[in-house]
Amino acid sequence: MDFIAQKNKRLIVRQKTSVCNIYIDNINFIQCEEDVSTIHFVDKRKKVIVSKRLKQFEKELQKYGYIRSAHNTLVNVLQIHEIKNGNARTLIMKNDEVAPITRRKLPQLKQILESESNHL
Repeated sequence: MDFIAQKNKRLIVRQKTSVCNIYIDNINFIQCEEDVSTIHFVDKRKKVIVSKRLKQFEKELQKYGYIRSAHNTLVNVLQIHEIKNGNARTLIMKNDEVAPITRRKLPQLKQILESESNHL
């Protein structure tokens, strides 16, 4: 994963009546329900809703440090502040938004975060 490559890279997403040009490093996480994805931003601006499957986003963003934390959520690893591992496992993002994490993905995300903190 090339976290530094996020800088100044853009993702183009099409909505019903417009096209959005989004900076990859400004995406906090993406959640999907069926074929509709909601993009949450680091700066907490209005969410963007698009008709695109999470699998498509995953293909485009995986090389920039995005990983699935749950079956319907793709997170920007650089934006994770804390992992809560209690009854309700969640990721606390740097902007205080909350994203889900499954028990199965927990070890993988912990390992990635630990290896990244060693490189900083």
